[in-house]
Amino acid sequence: MNKSQFNRTIYLIYLWGTVFLWMGFIWWLSSIPRLSLTGNDTEPLLRAGGQLLAFGFLFLLIYRALLTSFKFRVERLAFWRTRKEKSEDTEFVFIVETLLLFIAVLLSILYAIVDEYHQSFVDKSMASARDVLLDTIGILTIALITYSLPIIAETEVFAVRKLFKKKQLKAD
Repeated sequence: MNKSQFNRTIYLIYLWGTVFLWMGFIWWLSSIPRLSLTGNDTEPLLRAGGQLLAFGFLFLLIYRALLTSFKFRVERLAFWRTRKEKSEDTEFVFIVETLLLFIAVLLSILYAIVDEYHQSFVDKSMASARDVLLDTIGILTIALITYSLPIIAETEVFAVRKLFKKKQLKAD
């Protein structure tokens, strides 16, 4: 294993590690029976906002990890050798990034369902379709923003190029 492959492996472990750490954090929070944030009238609003943000952020982490994993595996997604290749691959990259976004949405919603099922086993807590709907709204909102403003994809391309500049220079 050369240094570039080692760096890629470490970076992928970091990306997927953050996904699983965040999932663990959500799991831990949902394991606390009757978690009270303020104890006043704003409690339901804070809970709903927290759920929207927690699962929206989970979507971002999953999408970022999927996007980078594919960019490391499929050369056409990460590095173009000529301008002609870039123009030919633009449609391909758009299709793959859209597919990865859809997969990230599905994985996030699936985790929201699993988390609600887990809550059915927690004392003084219950599973609720309303909570899954709230989680899904948060996921879809962040997905729509991500799709409309492809900052994540551009940031990951920049990070990949910065980390592995040698490979890009050889390709030029």
